[in-house]
Amino acid sequence: MPLCWTRTTRLLGVSLLLATASALPAQGIVSGRALLPNSTRPLPCADAALRRTDGTVVARTFTREDGTFEFVAPAAGRYVVAFNALGMVEAVAPLDSLHPASDVDRTFAVPLNSVDSLVERVDAARSDKRYAQLARNSGVPRYPAAARDSGLEGGIVVAVVVTADGRVDTTLTSFLYASAEPFEASVREAFALMRFEPVQVDGQPRCSLLVLPYVFELAAAGTQRSSSFVLGEVAMLAPNVVKPLPDEQRGMCPPLPVSTDGTPPVFLSCQVDRQAREIRSNAVLNWEPAAGEVNRNACFRVEIRFVVDTLGVPERGTAALISTNNAGFGAAFMALVPDLRFAPAQLKGRLVRQVVTFKPSLGVRTVLNSGEGIGSSTPSRRTRC
Repeated sequence: MPLCWTRTTRLLGVSLLLATASALPAQGIVSGRALLPNSTRPLPCADAALRRTDGTVVARTFTREDGTFEFVAPAAGRYVVAFNALGMVEAVAPLDSLHPASDVDRTFAVPLNSVDSLVERVDAARSDKRYAQLARNSGVPRYPAAARDSGLEGGIVVAVVVTADGRVDTTLTSFLYASAEPFEASVREAFALMRFEPVQVDGQPRCSLLVLPYVFELAAAGTQRSSSFVLGEVAMLAPNVVKPLPDEQRGMCPPLPVSTDGTPPVFLSCQVDRQAREIRSNAVLNWEPAAGEVNRNACFRVEIRFVVDTLGVPERGTAALISTNNAGFGAAFMALVPDLRFAPAQLKGRLVRQVVTFKPSLGVRTVLNSGEGIGSSTPSRRTRC
């Protein structure tokens, strides 16, 4: 008997669909945008992985050309987002608590630090199909004649963005290190002639990010030898020596500490059930930027690490300045630490000491006088940035 699809049955069908949809749990999305530090420039075509604290990767994707990416929200737990590219030290975001209904959107400032022994690492990965490979007919940088004649040697480290058609996207490519301008100019000129075999994902080419070294050396006899990604017998170039990251920064939580001298142990944020969290205090930042430090996009940052005790007070003598982009701003926040107050961390129902990484930032904007185009150095607005 043929099915008669009447207006009544259509309405019933719609009602059933609505009822079914309302009964399903909301599926969350974990999305973000990766940017270069202290910049609005995107980090394109990098490997982005969502990883549990035990090191298990639960999802993997690649940042788009505008730096954006997304994952389906995972099972409840603690996770990090880790960014990787050939020749780049893995960059790991802070731990985050997620669950299937999580709907978060974050911006990540991703440092492009080159790995130790960069030339050897890149050379070893020459045939790894996860990375774009330089084509046989590709152009390579030439040794600048003036540099050769004067005996100048040096190196370049560049973050190359290879498009899906195997060309270098010069608008997204960044120089990370250059020992001399002639070598940088030589590499820039070679971009137009470089051709790569792009990475294939599910049968489709995609863009990729490669942190590549180019070493310019003179042989003993005085003849030039320009070494790069595809040429052998290269010297080690280490313009950016990087120490191994602590386990917690790599998204793997170390075993719980055990006290051997009777002193209460200090825990990491990934080891406690409830992390120490900042609460309202009488701490006041006593700092003003110098007139020359203020512009439309000024953003002052500092990272300080210290131990918070079981009363929620930073322990004297434990504060360490990890990094800052302004010495005065960093010193002012170091002076502020003793006045900060926290709700202490908890583990299995008891209060514990915890290492806290404090990363405040302050955005300062100026007012432009209309018609004159003169910027005032007086801060008009302060925000987190």
